Amino acid sequence: MFLVTLKQLLDDAQTEPKHLTETKARKLDVPPHVADHRAEPPAPENGLLGDVRKVKTWSYKDVHTQAHAARLTLECLRELSALCLPPRAMLDTKLADVVLAFTGHPHPVVASAAQALVARWQRRLLSAANVLTDPTFCEDPTVTVEAGVKQIQRLEEVAAAADAAAAAAAAAADAVDAATGAAAVPASAGVGAAPAAAAAAAAAGEEGGAGEAEGDAGAGAEGDDAMAVD
Repeated sequence: MFLVTLKQLLDDAQTEPKHLTETKARKLDVPPHVADHRAEPPAPENGLLGDVRKVKTWSYKDVHTQAHAARLTLECLRELSALCLPPRAMLDTKLADVVLAFTGHPHPVVASAAQALVARWQRRLLSAANVLTDPTFCEDPTVTVEAGVKQIQRLEEVAAAADAAAAAAAAAADAVDAATGAAAVPASAGVGAAPAAAAAAAAAGEEGGAGEAEGDAGAGAEGDDAMAVD
C-alpha cells in the first residue's frame, strides 16, 4: 500500500522547476527521517510553531494532494523504513527506484528521509554481502562432520582388513605346522621298526639253527643205536 501511494505521488507530481510550489515547513531538532513532519501553515504571531521557513515542493493538480503530499510521502517512507524487504523483492517491485526518485525531492525533509532510507538499505546490503563472502559463513558444518565420519569408517575398514589378514596368516601357519607334524610321525615309526624286524629275523635264525642242531643230534643218536644193534 505504501509503495502504491509513493508511485501515485511520483506519477502525479509535476517535478519541473517551473511547476514547483512554495510551502512552509517547521525546522525540526530531531532527524527528519524519524520525526513526523507536517506541512505547516503560516506561523502565528505568537510563534508557537517555532522556526518556520519557506520551502519548495512538487505541485499537484489535485488540491487535496497538493496540501498533504509531503505528509503522505513522509508517512510512507517511515513505514517502509520499518520493513525488512529482501533485495529481490525490492528489485521486482521497483521500490528502490521509487525511493531513489524521492531523494531529489525539493522539500528538504522529504529528500533527507528518502536519503536516510536508501542509506539504510545500502548498509544492509553491504552487511549481507560481507556475510555471503565470508568463508566462515559459507562453510557447511555438516560437510565437515560427514567427512570426519567417512574418515573414521575408512580407518575402521582398514583395521578390519588388517585383522582379517593376520587371522588368515595365523590359520595358514597352524595348517603348515599340523602338516609337518603328521609327516614326521610315519617316518619315526619306520625308523623304529627296522631294528625290531632285524631282531625278529635274528631270533628266527637262531631258532632255526637250534632246530637243525637238535635234528642232527637226533639223527646221530639213531645211527649209533643202529650200529649197536648190528
